[in-house]
Amino acid sequence: MNDVQYLGKHFILDLYDCNKDKINNEKLIEEILKDATRIGNICPIKIFIHKFGEMGISGMIIMEKSHVSIHTWPEFNFVSIDIFTSNFEDKIEDSIQYIVTNLEGKRYSGNEIQRGNHNKFNI
Repeated sequence: MNDVQYLGKHFILDLYDCNKDKINNEKLIEEILKDATRIGNICPIKIFIHKFGEMGISGMIIMEKSHVSIHTWPEFNFVSIDIFTSNFEDKIEDSIQYIVTNLEGKRYSGNEIQRGNHNKFNI
């Protein structure tokens, strides 16, 4: 059997029917992301949050060996989230559930992608 090792896990999430006011609240988004990193046992290094005029927020937290990004479309009650980690001790599933619950996503879909297959490197 071939022992495949990966450098990281990448989670791609789409949240539907979210609370419009919450996903358009810059400070709340920042707090939810900070709390999610704490829950996931991830150490944040730098946080960027930007609100686009009246509607929509983009944000990113750079973490040790990881990142979380978020983009909101309040006019569609939609949020996209991207989480990458190369620390397999992280509790990413707990972080995801926290974000979904606090943004009141009624439905969500997601994929987990394994990144950096060691068997593919030419080193």
